[in-house]
Amino acid sequence: YGCRESLADGIKRATDLMIAGKVAVVCGYGDVGKGSAHSLRGFGARVIVTEIDPINALQAAMEGFEVKTVEDVLHEADIFVTTTGNKDVITLEHMQGMKNNALVCNIGHFDNEIQMDRLNTALGVSKENIKPQV
Repeated sequence: YGCRESLADGIKRATDLMIAGKVAVVCGYGDVGKGSAHSLRGFGARVIVTEIDPINALQAAMEGFEVKTVEDVLHEADIFVTTTGNKDVITLEHMQGMKNNALVCNIGHFDNEIQMDRLNTALGVSKENIKPQV
């Protein structure tokens, strides 16, 4: 799918963020999630996988990734990547529980994995332009 190349490249180009030393959560461990997890690990991140399918979760564990729930890693992760193609993988409540300056991104098939509609209407939320065209 090309996500091993494009995920890290996209994060670095859009944010100038150094991935090494960060804690990254990959939501989903299908084909896209596998490539994303390996890519982030290759750039030096400690990768945690969230996966609801027990077979895929076991595959992630056997390949050396921690497997946890999103709720269990909100306070420790720096980067969240959704790869599932499912709706509302990251909710407003999840985002409210994340560390300050946590990066939330989607490389999954659809654009509804992150609850942007609720985030855009939440009190106290403002948009900050970090780079042109981003």
